[in-house]
Amino acid sequence: MHKRWGIYGGSFDPLHNAHLMVAQCALDKLALEKVVLIPAGNPPHKGGSAYAAARDRLQMARLGVAGRAGMCVSDMEIAHDGPDYTVLTLQRLHEAHADVQLTFLVGGDSLLNLDKWYQYRRLFDYAQLAAVYRPGATAGEYRAQKDKLCLDTGGVIHLLECPGMDLSSTMVRSRISRGESLDGLVPPAVAQY
Repeated sequence: MHKRWGIYGGSFDPLHNAHLMVAQCALDKLALEKVVLIPAGNPPHKGGSAYAAARDRLQMARLGVAGRAGMCVSDMEIAHDGPDYTVLTLQRLHEAHADVQLTFLVGGDSLLNLDKWYQYRRLFDYAQLAAVYRPGATAGEYRAQKDKLCLDTGGVIHLLECPGMDLSSTMVRSRISRGESLDGLVPPAVAQY
């Protein structure tokens, strides 16, 4: 039987507790061996707007998952030169780990816009997809987009309902800029960093 890994990409600017909830939800509901968090090195859609430097985001992600069973962090995008398109990252992972069934984790907002991603149909050549419900969109929107994309690509998409998703890195950065407490929003080691 193939190993089953979740692949969770993002800016993680900074990593916060909702990111960890998504990873844990995927581990539990999809029976994954592990979830690999991959901080983005040079995300083409962000236009250099990251708040923290790539190495700092990588370190915060490492601190945030330290001691959490089934979670680890990879620097593969940060170490890679050039733009980091998801399809290319998944291709590299697939080639390096042919015996692993990859499941790429995305937020619901990404699922609803997936058909605008670079070579999105090829994502399913390398991985299944798991989209996590977020506040603000109905389950019907997710199911309709899932059905459309599965028909379009022949791919497999799992929909995961995970509690506690009403948190974003933007909210955390806003609290940092105002000097407010991060208690309950990020792991203590990330807040200290």
